[in-house]
Amino acid sequence: MKIFYLAESIIPSRAANSIHVMQMCAAMSDLGNQITLVVPKFTNNQVEREVTNVFKFYGVPETFKIKFIKKPSITGGVYIRAIQAAIFAKKNKAIIYSRDYWGALFACLFGLNVYHEFHQPLPEYRGWRGFLSRKFHSNARLRKIIVISEALKKIFMAADISKERMLVAHDAASEGQHIPERLVDGFHIGYVGHLYEGRGIELIFEMAKQLPEYYFHLIGGNDTDIKRHKGNRPPRNIIFHGFLPPSKVGALRKSMDILLAPYQKEVKIWGGLKNTVDYMSPLKVFEYMSTKKPIIISDLPVLHEVLNTENAVFCDPENANEWVEAIESLKQNSEKRDLIAFHAYQDFKQKYTWDKRAKNIMQVIHKDYE
Repeated sequence: MKIFYLAESIIPSRAANSIHVMQMCAAMSDLGNQITLVVPKFTNNQVEREVTNVFKFYGVPETFKIKFIKKPSITGGVYIRAIQAAIFAKKNKAIIYSRDYWGALFACLFGLNVYHEFHQPLPEYRGWRGFLSRKFHSNARLRKIIVISEALKKIFMAADISKERMLVAHDAASEGQHIPERLVDGFHIGYVGHLYEGRGIELIFEMAKQLPEYYFHLIGGNDTDIKRHKGNRPPRNIIFHGFLPPSKVGALRKSMDILLAPYQKEVKIWGGLKNTVDYMSPLKVFEYMSTKKPIIISDLPVLHEVLNTENAVFCDPENANEWVEAIESLKQNSEKRDLIAFHAYQDFKQKYTWDKRAKNIMQVIHKDYE
């Protein structure tokens, strides 16, 4: 099938959504589809300008094409760029898979079949944008709505989107054959991801303070966030690694003895605009599961859609003492560590690889063309 994947991601960048999009394009391509990723041509400071090979940066095979469309620097440029993306897809007679809301909307209005993936609730536009949005949501050309959690599906159902129109596809990860990095002797505890609000970095500092004999690794974050956190005088056993390309994170992640995901009750995404804690499906969770290392994670309802007491340890996101006790318990019981890691990895292999996710979505698309 010829599929144009429309996205608003900054390619290449440090944003998790850009990793998601590149991995999905690779997985769809591996299934024999002709994939073209259509994204805006950004020139802002979020672009990783030194990257010479986008595919190597993300650690994916060069099995699909990328089409960049420049956004005009005028009022309404975002809509003009979206229309250009839709026209480009129509000229090529492609099926549309999308994470680009306005690109998908115009493609749908232009008569193309669209399969759109939402990671947030429906936008609440007014005026002409609200009118077009309502036309889009009710259009028969919007063949399927893909959402990332059962919790998000319920939010859509409350907005009068029928469950028959939706498919739940949790996020995923790639396994990767990473060789662990050599670290100094000791017990190593890792966190991978951004360092902004809602990620529980202060909670990790408190854990490190109470467990000075263990190493706590923070892998990720931009220079501004790292400088801010260092200004708070973190414990000496905190190690800041800074940002690493997606293709290189796996080796360091696999070197850890325990992986932490201390999400708070208010979690912000890239840009810091929305609280996603009620419906999120974090890439980090699936990347952790793929690593064969035990996971300690915040006890938040949406995370129980994927994890349970057999494949993770849950802790109160506001109680550092619980996390310290969980770390100590796992440190003293290697058999328990191995068992939790094994169950998480088995669940990952069976349900949460990019290939599995792409197959589930493509099965839905194929049904429309049988």
